[in-house]
Amino acid sequence: MLTREEKFVYDILLKKDINKNTLSNLDIRRVVSILLEHKIFLRYYKKLSELFEGMEKNIIKLQYFLIEEKKQRYNIFFKSLATTLNDNNIEFLIYKGIVLEKIINSDRMYNDIDIVLKKDVDYIKAIKILKKYFNVIDINSNHENNLVLEDYVIINFEGINYSIEFKKKCNDIIINNWDNLIEIDINGVIIKTYSLEVTFLNMVKYIYNFTNHYFYIQNGNRYILQYFDDLKIFLERYYNILNFEKIKIIIDQEKMYYKIKTCFLAL
Repeated sequence: MLTREEKFVYDILLKKDINKNTLSNLDIRRVVSILLEHKIFLRYYKKLSELFEGMEKNIIKLQYFLIEEKKQRYNIFFKSLATTLNDNNIEFLIYKGIVLEKIINSDRMYNDIDIVLKKDVDYIKAIKILKKYFNVIDINSNHENNLVLEDYVIINFEGINYSIEFKKKCNDIIINNWDNLIEIDINGVIIKTYSLEVTFLNMVKYIYNFTNHYFYIQNGNRYILQYFDDLKIFLERYYNILNFEKIKIIIDQEKMYYKIKTCFLAL
């Protein structure tokens, strides 16, 4: 059974009318905690600010300013990183995170950067460049997933640690799909990312992995409402312009009909 605070968050997500007379029964700190846990606080900050007053509103505002300050610092690092890779002729794309925020035009919470290199040989070059221009403090490998090998590069930038996830040796048809890339201006830097069709399938696959795949379950991950909310907003924005013939071709290649079905049942 849902708690009062969980039911309140659920109602906000579904854009239901909120009876202000019921707000006094809510623990605002618990509401904020749930929204942070599911990474959707920023997206519904404005709604919260309209509903609450007094001390509750101050708690909400304080959390908002803390997150916005963190995002501003992240944006400075992101621009510096992307500019450095571009200037050194590394062929890469970035997806999820801040890129997805730009695509769906809705506030997101994120703290890492997912990079796919077109050529595996560029990985060694990229690491040398990062070590030259940034304070690289650690490099960890995650090779549990046989489809995509990931190396996590931790960089300390102006006192904050940021994680960069490099995808390598991709046997994953979706991750390795460089057809019809789109370009997005983020903080004055042109970033390449997947087509809308591949972005859609990446979102579906991400939800499926987090809710069903043994690897992710073993590592303690669980439902995060932001991923579902992202997909809903994406479809509301792009459904009429998606090329479903292209999507079907990739689904056939990847044999992912079951994953599509599972994802939308979870929604």
